[in-house]
Amino acid sequence: MTDIIKSMTKRNWIILSIIVVGAILLRVLPQWNEVIVDGQVWFRGVDSYYHMRLIDNMVHNFPYPQYQDIFTVFPQGVKVGFNPLMSWIISSVGVMGFDYNLFAAFFPSVVGGLTLIPVFFIGKELFSKKVGFLACVFVAVLPTEFLHRTLFGFADHHALETLLATIVVLFLILMVKYDKKRYPIIAGITLGAYLLNWAGGHFLVLTLVAWFIIQIIYCRLKDLPENNLCRNMLIVFGIAFAMYLPYLRFTLNTSIMTYLPFALACFIPFWLWNKGTKTFTIVSMIITLGISAAVLYTSYLYVPVMLELRSVFHGGSTSISEATPSDISTLLYTTGITFFLFIAGIFRYFKEHKKSLLLIVWAIILLAATIGQRRWEYYFVVPLSLIAAYFTFYAARWVKENSRPFTIAIIILFAMVTSLKGTIAVVTMPNNIDADWRNTLTWMRDNTPFPHIDDNAYYDVAPIHNTNYGVLSWWDYGHWITQVAHRTPCSNPAYQNQPEGSKFFCSKTEEEALKEIEPLGVIRYIIITEEMVTNKYYAVVKQSGKDTDRLESVLLQLWNNELESYKLIRTEGKVRIYEKVQ
Repeated sequence: MTDIIKSMTKRNWIILSIIVVGAILLRVLPQWNEVIVDGQVWFRGVDSYYHMRLIDNMVHNFPYPQYQDIFTVFPQGVKVGFNPLMSWIISSVGVMGFDYNLFAAFFPSVVGGLTLIPVFFIGKELFSKKVGFLACVFVAVLPTEFLHRTLFGFADHHALETLLATIVVLFLILMVKYDKKRYPIIAGITLGAYLLNWAGGHFLVLTLVAWFIIQIIYCRLKDLPENNLCRNMLIVFGIAFAMYLPYLRFTLNTSIMTYLPFALACFIPFWLWNKGTKTFTIVSMIITLGISAAVLYTSYLYVPVMLELRSVFHGGSTSISEATPSDISTLLYTTGITFFLFIAGIFRYFKEHKKSLLLIVWAIILLAATIGQRRWEYYFVVPLSLIAAYFTFYAARWVKENSRPFTIAIIILFAMVTSLKGTIAVVTMPNNIDADWRNTLTWMRDNTPFPHIDDNAYYDVAPIHNTNYGVLSWWDYGHWITQVAHRTPCSNPAYQNQPEGSKFFCSKTEEEALKEIEPLGVIRYIIITEEMVTNKYYAVVKQSGKDTDRLESVLLQLWNNELESYKLIRTEGKVRIYEKVQ
């Protein structure tokens, strides 16, 4: 690694530093007044609030993560499904006495900027320094989900997730290229950290297994040097396995531990069968993959594995915008001309770089995932930018040498111009939460009875008692209710498949509505917003499974304060709170 760093000149470091700092400022400055309001941090998004809820808890219990949360879903609560790495990092700042909320607000933007460093080194190692620099610029400014999720105040795990995944890919590329033992060790440690950051980390695990199989088969069929690929991948996944194993006692999220042994089981036969004729190698590989597929198909893991794979590549019919498929207009809006450069670059890359297939396998899998769900674009932008930057410089070879700088400049200019409008739109987005919601939830926290016997229940790692009452609202707002109001919603963005709430809102009579929520227990408060009665009603009625017209719904009756069971007690702009009549 020192040799790679030494190849950098002072000028290279200055250019890279300017790009990184510029990327951070692009994410922070336009969002400052949206996030810092009256001296408080108003986080962006919805999942950010649940991460902050977990961080609030960990600051009081450091370093132990919360694994049971009765403030998540009324009435029983649930096991926490978020992995703890980001909570450890941010809460450690709070434990040292600093403002961890402000640190958390800066965290995604700074991490997003730091992601450009491994992007640059991937470009440098595979192509050239110029490709690395241009790829960094593309990643920094394209109006993709990566830009959105690294905005100031977006305290979610996605920024750290992308950084760690990119570092893993970088060190695997170095591992294949130089065959030095320190690279698989660093890749394994980074992969372990990645898995501790995101519960869905098996997505990258399966991607790396797919690349390994393709790469090893290609090397053996073409008699290319493998550079101890089997041994090194065993080291990578063995370290990651060991790092994740202690965390199992805090979580029921064991899916990663299902995939890691599967990955190790794939590497071992290829390592053992590294000698022999091509025919023997091919037959051995077919037998290995066939046995693995048969075992998976006949085991209890088949259905959950297939469902998880489907959930990655196909969002299905959903009202969650980030989980909807990407059509060509969406891809072109977020990536512009770079998408066409990427497509052309894939074909050119395979002809010139057959010895290193990781980048192209990663790119194709992420392209498929992004087409299925637009959310995966926060990953996809990295290989997209690298391959688009590579093809930009390759295309310049088609003109005379003295015209190449001008040609490259024109391509970059068009790429930036076609994305400029989208970039401005993303960095100037209004915050999801507004004063109406903040004031309403703050009032609820300060003026309604605490729903637990234990006054310290919000900071319990694993409370053993139940919540006395729940708060009914649309699932979009559940994390806000938990973190700002310290109250327990009936559903939230992580556990939105609670149909009782939408069935209540879409009932036609008060009697029918009350029967729908009767199994939940005591619903003392209901919070609704004008959006639910207007442009969100389509999603509410869709989840309810009913065909109730908005004008006939209990939701509208509630908005008009026409129910006998619940009466309006608080109005803050477009948000209203109703309390159960005792």
